[in-house]
Amino acid sequence: MGNVVQAGIGQAPARQAALYAGLSQETLCTTLNKVCASGMKAIMMASLSLMCGHQYVMIAGGMERMSNAPYYFPRGDTPYGTLQLEDGI
Repeated sequence: MGNVVQAGIGQAPARQAALYAGLSQETLCTTLNKVCASGMKAIMMASLSLMCGHQYVMIAGGMERMSNAPYYFPRGDTPYGTLQLEDGI
């Protein structure tokens, strides 16, 4: 599964998706981060794995939860009252 902004969604989003979908704990899972091409890269890797005969069934796609992207404070010394949040997107 492709996923870019993993902040706030926990570890191993592909693993979480597989388990919540009812797949067994023995299911192999991989989370990819290739920015905007994450879902497409996951599909390409699944396709290659099928064509090479490494696997017989694959599930691939992309997922995001942009509402979970954090806001940041800049590091370093900043005078009082001048801190501004920066959007993580």
